[in-house]
Amino acid sequence: EWQTGGKPLDVLVCNAGLSLSTAAKPPAPKTADGFELTVGTNHLGHFLLCNLLLPDLEKSPDPHPRLVITASQVHDPESAGGNVGSKATLGSMAGLAQRSGWDMVDGGAFDGDKAYKDSKLCNVLFAREMQRRLTAKQSKVTCNSFSPGLITKSGLFRDQNPLFVGVFDFIVYNV
Repeated sequence: EWQTGGKPLDVLVCNAGLSLSTAAKPPAPKTADGFELTVGTNHLGHFLLCNLLLPDLEKSPDPHPRLVITASQVHDPESAGGNVGSKATLGSMAGLAQRSGWDMVDGGAFDGDKAYKDSKLCNVLFAREMQRRLTAKQSKVTCNSFSPGLITKSGLFRDQNPLFVGVFDFIVYNV
């Protein structure tokens, strides 16, 4: 519907986010296409949407159309949030190599905490590779990823333990 309306696309911000409870256990929840739900929502959906709409961004009358991917500092195992609990690692990406039906990008067993961190690592790597490709073809489109910081009151933590979220909110906003 938007594409038939004749309006240009100058900026695309991919900000969908899902963070299952860190206590989530197998089996991994799946998208309708059979992908692990967190990576499917936070990364694969962004990847597909960006690739589908990139031609529209490139046709923008704006001299600097932008593609912005929301990431998180937890993608980095050395960061304050990334070094707590499971660490983001993609390994050989054996899960992705299976095309569908996998639980984790690295082919391992489902881990809700790691799935979120892996999805954000995928976003950072995707943004870097997209920018490399845009530069190589001399596109006017730029691609960046960013971390909005810790945002606990956005609904992102809706699947977390309410007691944890309450205590965490108090610390984040009052300490």
